[in-house]
Amino acid sequence: DLCNIPAASPTRRFLPTLAEARGYRTQVAVQDICPVIPLPATWEEYLSSLSRKQRHEIRRKIRKANREARIRWYIVQDPARLPDEVEDFIELHRRSAAEKDAFMEPRMRGFFRTIARVLHRMGWLQLAFIEVNGEKAASMLNFDYGDAILVYNSGYDPQRYANLSPGIVLLSYCIEHAIREGRKRFDFLRGQEDYKFRFGAQETKIYRLIIET
Repeated sequence: DLCNIPAASPTRRFLPTLAEARGYRTQVAVQDICPVIPLPATWEEYLSSLSRKQRHEIRRKIRKANREARIRWYIVQDPARLPDEVEDFIELHRRSAAEKDAFMEPRMRGFFRTIARVLHRMGWLQLAFIEVNGEKAASMLNFDYGDAILVYNSGYDPQRYANLSPGIVLLSYCIEHAIREGRKRFDFLRGQEDYKFRFGAQETKIYRLIIET
């Protein structure tokens, strides 16, 4: 039973044929939809690919945030700061919604601490924060791997600075940064939330392959 097989994977194309030639039965089915933004060469080119309304909204929210508050965003680089930054991410994640608070139970918090430490050491972690007037308001935990940024999880404080849309502003900055760094894809992994498609994501499919006797 193989899950999460990308549509372009040779596994999906060739393994069923090979298995059936050896007498096995196979089933291939769409498992989920994964929204992915193909990244162009420049930020302006990216914006021009969006609807006029969405392009206006991104620019408006960035301007509003910077006009009405002191905005700073950054990606965690210093390994000595990582443990504290991960704790701040966990706290923002828990504040985001009741179901996220329930999800982030002690075992899961330990998992996030471990993957952040390991991935940071390997150079694959992108832990980003946006601060509003010196306070962390939103965060994204992404994987920076190969030519892609893969969005794993996020958090924000819905009780503070919601009028400044810090999560949307941070997402915009992360996309702009990915383009500037030459990444080709901004991959939201699973989940078909509307905002992903407003940001220009296209549907890609992942598959499940079952091989049985």
